[in-house]
Amino acid sequence: MKYAIIIARVLLGLVFVVFGSNAFLHFIPMPPMQGQAGAFIGALVSSGYIYVIALLQVVGGLLLLIGRFIPLG
Repeated sequence: MKYAIIIARVLLGLVFVVFGSNAFLHFIPMPPMQGQAGAFIGALVSSGYIYVIALLQVVGGLLLLIGRFIPLG
């Protein structure tokens, strides 16, 4: 069971780091969004909050990968 928790933590950390980094590096192309979802993402991009969210994703993913603050959860 211990190994399953470590594997889940590492996979979640990798997902956070990869998709958080994508906001800065644009290595995964995003399809155009329509409707309210497109308006919401457009507002996040134009206001600059998308970069704050992406930075928090990367930091959270790195903390999961290195095992810092894991006992708090």
